[in-house]
Amino acid sequence: MEGAPLTSATIPEVQPSVFPINRVFPSASGECRPRGWGQRARVVELFLLLVLPLGLYGVYRPYFLLGHISGLDATYYATSYHNLGDMINRFGQPYYLVRFGLIFPGAFFCSFLEPYTAALALRYCMMLVASLPVFYMSRRLSGTSFAWLAYLFVVSSSLLIRCLSNDNPELVAVPYTLAGFSLMLWNPRPRWVLYLILGLLLGLSVNSNFYLIATWGLMTIPYLYLTKENRTLLPFLTQVGKDALWVLGGCCLAELFGMLIYYQAYGIWKLWVPTITMVRWLAQGGQKNWKIEGWEWVTNQYVVFLPVVLLVFHGLLRLLRPGSRAGTAAALWLALVYGFHVFYEFVCGGNVLLFHLYSFFMVPAILMLGVFILKDVYLLLGEGRATAAALGACLLGANLLLKYPGWTGGKSILWVYGLSACAGLAILAIRNFPARRALLLLVPLAITLFGLESCYQNIYARTTPAAQSGPQVYRGIAEFVRWMPRYEDDCRRLNFWYSPASTSNILDTWQSSYLWSCTRICSANRATSLRPFDLSSEEEQRLRDTELLGLLAERPEDLATMKATLTQKGIPYRVERRRDFVCGRFHIYVELLGVGPLPEEEVDGVAGGAP
Repeated sequence: MEGAPLTSATIPEVQPSVFPINRVFPSASGECRPRGWGQRARVVELFLLLVLPLGLYGVYRPYFLLGHISGLDATYYATSYHNLGDMINRFGQPYYLVRFGLIFPGAFFCSFLEPYTAALALRYCMMLVASLPVFYMSRRLSGTSFAWLAYLFVVSSSLLIRCLSNDNPELVAVPYTLAGFSLMLWNPRPRWVLYLILGLLLGLSVNSNFYLIATWGLMTIPYLYLTKENRTLLPFLTQVGKDALWVLGGCCLAELFGMLIYYQAYGIWKLWVPTITMVRWLAQGGQKNWKIEGWEWVTNQYVVFLPVVLLVFHGLLRLLRPGSRAGTAAALWLALVYGFHVFYEFVCGGNVLLFHLYSFFMVPAILMLGVFILKDVYLLLGEGRATAAALGACLLGANLLLKYPGWTGGKSILWVYGLSACAGLAILAIRNFPARRALLLLVPLAITLFGLESCYQNIYARTTPAAQSGPQVYRGIAEFVRWMPRYEDDCRRLNFWYSPASTSNILDTWQSSYLWSCTRICSANRATSLRPFDLSSEEEQRLRDTELLGLLAERPEDLATMKATLTQKGIPYRVERRRDFVCGRFHIYVELLGVGPLPEEEVDGVAGGAP
C-alpha cells in the first residue's frame, strides 16, 4: 500500500537460496549466519584453494622433470640455486644471472629443503601464483561457482603443468604473466597498489626472459581498451599516465631488489650487460642455429594451432550471446601475441614457434581466453552449481584421458579437428533454439580446449626407467655441485672429459651443471671419424691447458681408458677425488684429476707410466 509504513507484515519473506554462493557469502542469503561465519567461510575457501592442486597432482601424477635427463638449459638454472657464486668466480658474470625471477625463488627453497622437495615446492607456489588471481578475477565477474570452475581449469591444464615441468624461465614467467593479466581484469582497489604489483610482476617476468617484454607490451592494447570505457579523452589520458607511473615504479623496484642482492653478495650491479649482448646476438641471426627452415615442421607442432582454434570458438560463441569487455580483451591479447609469434617466426627469421621455450610464452594468453570461453558455455547452460560440476567433471575427464598411453598426439589431433568442426556446425544449427541446447557443445569444447594438449602427453604416465630416475638424477646433480671443489680454494681452470657417444645423454646433462660449452673437452660437432676417446689436435691442446680435469663415465672401464690416453699423450696427472653417483638406473663415475707439472712423488700417470 502506497505510503504505508514498512513492517514485518508488508515485507515479503526472502527464501534462502540453495546456490553455493550464498553458503559462502551470508549477505546473499536470507538466513542469519552466526557471528564469524564469513571469516570461517573464507578460511575454508582458502584451505580448499591451497589443497586442490595437491589433490589433483596426486591423481594425475605429472612428471615435473622433463628437461633434467636429456636437456641442458634446465640444468644450468637448477644448479645455479646451489653454486651460483662458484659459477661467477669461475666464468665471470653469466648471461642468465639477470634471471633472478627464477633463481631467487629456487635458491630460497633450496636453502631449507632437499633439492627435489624444493623443486616441487617451487612449482606448487608458481601454480598458486598463476591460479589464485584467476579465481578471484572470475569470482568478481561471474560468481563463486564459476570461479571454482575457472580455478580447476587452470590448475588441471596440461599446458600450464608442462610449463612447470623443468627449471627453465617459463617455470616462473608464465605464472607471473598470467597473474598480471588476471589482476588487471580483477581490478581490486586501491588502483595504485594494483598497478604497483603489475610493475613488480613485469620486472620479475622480464628478468626471467627478456622476450617477455613483447607479451607484456602487447598487454597494453587490452588495457587501453578496458580503460577507455565511458571516459572522455582527458580523464582517459590522465588515468593511463598514473597507471604507467605506478607500473614503472614497480618494475624499477624489482630491478633495484635484484641489483642490491647481487651487489651485496657478489659485487655485481651491471646485470643487463651480458643479457643485452645475448639478445642482440639472437636478434641478429643467432636463433637460426636452431631454426628449421620451411613450413614442414608445423605438421608436427600441433600446439601452434591452439590459439587459432580458441579464437575461432570465441568468435562462434559470439553468435550465441554477446561477450563481455573482459572476454574481448582476452581474445585481443591472444590474437596480438600469436600474431607477433607468427610474424617473428616467418618474417623476421626467429625461432619462437618451433622452440618450445619461447612458444610457451603464449600460454598465459591461451589460458586466459580459455577461461572466458568456458564462462560463455557456463552462462549458456545456466549458472549454478550443477552446471559448474558438470563442466568441471568434463575438464577433469579430458585431462585424465592424456594419462593413457594409447591416447597419442597423432590420434587425438584427428579427434580434435573433427569434433571442432562438428562444434562449429552445432553452434550454427542451434543458434535459434533455447540456450540449454548448447549442451551439444560440451564434449567438443572440452576436447578442443584440452585435446591439443595431448602434444604434451609426456608429462603423464612416465613409466620408462629413465623417467622414473628423474628425482634421483635431480638430487644427484645437486649433490655433485656441492661435492666439487670451489674455485676460490685453488683458482684452477676446470674442464670435463667424457665420451660424446653416450646414448642416454645423461653425461651431457651432468656436465652442463658447469656450463656445457665452457668446460667440455670434446666439442659437440667433433669429427665422426674419431673413436670415443680419440682426440683431435684442438681437443688435445684444450686438455693440456686445463688444470683440473673431471672424468665422467657410465662404466668404470671408460675411466681407465681416459687415464691411459693421458699417459700415452705424456700428460701428467694426479687423482684427487673420486665418487660414484647412483641415480636410479643411471650410474655416474666421477674422478677429479690435477693436471700439469706436479711433484714427482705425487704423479699417478706420466708418459710411459701406468694409469
